[in-house]
Amino acid sequence: MKIFNFLFNSRKKSVINNSIPQRFEKWEDCIKYLGKPVRVCFVEGPDVKGRLNGISLATNGDEILEVFLEVNGFFWEYWKCRPENNM
Repeated sequence: MKIFNFLFNSRKKSVINNSIPQRFEKWEDCIKYLGKPVRVCFVEGPDVKGRLNGISLATNGDEILEVFLEVNGFFWEYWKCRPENNM
């Protein structure tokens, strides 16, 4: 019984940790994914998969106001996106 619990509990933790990557927390995290697959996540609609083609910064002088990621020719807020491993 102990072996079963050990195997089941350790597998469950690894599946939970690896199944859904987190969304980008800072826009700087997106830089290393340029040209790589990403997913734009929506609550009320299907996710959009594509390659990260560019990063657009909306600035006011030296201050960055908003950051948008170009995926499939459209611009999305960076925090709606996450790396995609299964494309």
